[in-house]
Amino acid sequence: MKKFGLFLGIIGLLFLFGACDSGSGSKSISDKCKSGLTKECLEGTWLLPALINNDETNSEYAVFNIPAELTLSVADAKNQATPEEFEFKWSPDSEDYQEHGCETVYGTWSISNNKLSFQGNIGDCMLNFSTGATVDVTTLALDSMHFNTVATASTNISLKEIFTRKATP
Repeated sequence: MKKFGLFLGIIGLLFLFGACDSGSGSKSISDKCKSGLTKECLEGTWLLPALINNDETNSEYAVFNIPAELTLSVADAKNQATPEEFEFKWSPDSEDYQEHGCETVYGTWSISNNKLSFQGNIGDCMLNFSTGATVDVTTLALDSMHFNTVATASTNISLKEIFTRKATP
């Protein structure tokens, strides 16, 4: 009987220690972004509130009343090269939406050699690019313009896209 009591005591302690440790498995966004351009840091929803001049001013070229939205899903965070799924919703204020009817595109994204790559299409709204990018807790900055291609083609201005992380409830 003493052995059975000891066994139950040990099992109880294991459950107690397991319950106390359950919260430590969830990393903060800050912890996930310590290594920079990784799936862990990129996972989530990003908003594109404006198109930015790609010059020393970094001024806003076009501001969207309704921001564009990029959602990056992650199924395999351990393997950085494994393609993942994305969804991009153009802003109704964007020229791509107004001139080509681009609303939402789905596809895959991946990281390779410090480059962020996207592949997806829907009608005239095809995305297939690889770009340099920087990411931190609040910002995802692409080296140039890729999602809003009509604005780039219709101007002689060099533009870039800088996303901000959407707050989670």
